[in-house]
Amino acid sequence: MFFIPTGTDAPTYYRPIGTILLILANIGCFILTGGGDGVWTDTFMLGYNGFSPGSGGASLAIFGLMAVAVIWAPRNEISFVGVFVFMFIVRTFTFEVTIMTESGWYLGTNLLFAWLGDFTVCSEMLHLLGAAVGGSIGWIMLNQDWVDCEGWDIASVWNGKPESQGYFKSYMDRQNPAKSDAADRLISTEKHNKTQKIAKKFRKLLAEGDLAGALDRRRKLSLLQADDLLTRDDLHNLIKQLVEDNQTASAIPILEEFLIRFPESSTRHRLKLVELHLKRPYRPREAQQLLTGLSKDSLTETERQHAEKLTKRVNQMISDGVYEIA
Repeated sequence: MFFIPTGTDAPTYYRPIGTILLILANIGCFILTGGGDGVWTDTFMLGYNGFSPGSGGASLAIFGLMAVAVIWAPRNEISFVGVFVFMFIVRTFTFEVTIMTESGWYLGTNLLFAWLGDFTVCSEMLHLLGAAVGGSIGWIMLNQDWVDCEGWDIASVWNGKPESQGYFKSYMDRQNPAKSDAADRLISTEKHNKTQKIAKKFRKLLAEGDLAGALDRRRKLSLLQADDLLTRDDLHNLIKQLVEDNQTASAIPILEEFLIRFPESSTRHRLKLVELHLKRPYRPREAQQLLTGLSKDSLTETERQHAEKLTKRVNQMISDGVYEIA
């Protein structure tokens, strides 16, 4: 009997090219090192012949990744096809187990055999070493907020509040409807704490000039429907840095959000949005609509002159028939 993993319920956020190249690189290294015991291995070891000479193999990295998966997504499931073969009889069946169960089995059996071998240097000890290193890296990345497990990490699961928050609430409803309000309050508190943490990280990244990180945190706040945590100054500073960095495509939607949220003090930002629409890809008609929405009476002399110059440019581009991508 043997088991073949066929899939997982975890969402995929990347193209498989990275995994494929990693597999090919691993095979290439295996061939070059003569299976971990060839001339290249001897060269890399520089003549070392002490406590544990030789290379560890791919299993250390595999157990390291397994430990990372346990920390980041213990409740996600792996689908298997089981194949039973007896003489000429072949039977297949399918089943699912959680990453925690699957990894716990491998780690547990390796720990058992390492213990039976008095924890001497052996394959099982090396596997456990790989899991310890990988688990440590995964835990550090989780605590430093370098990875977003969306509430499915082992700490959230251990505390009974995975972002399976939907799962947690439905579980509370099933067990005791009277506790539903308590579950709602817990979910609300958890969401508040999480969004506050993301907003704080946004400001830190923006102050450090990490625009990619700041944009990613803003996206997370938007997904959590907590855009209002970013203040007028937060959006203004983000827009300013994006414009200075010539990231027009990223600056435009944030400027549009600024105009909607802070219409009473948005004249300068409206004019800046007009300017961006007059750059590639050209949007002169959208720029024209923005200029039409200006309240001429509220403009300062400088803003009025700027608006007049932009109006002339917009009219000229429309007159010239500048092609506008829909």
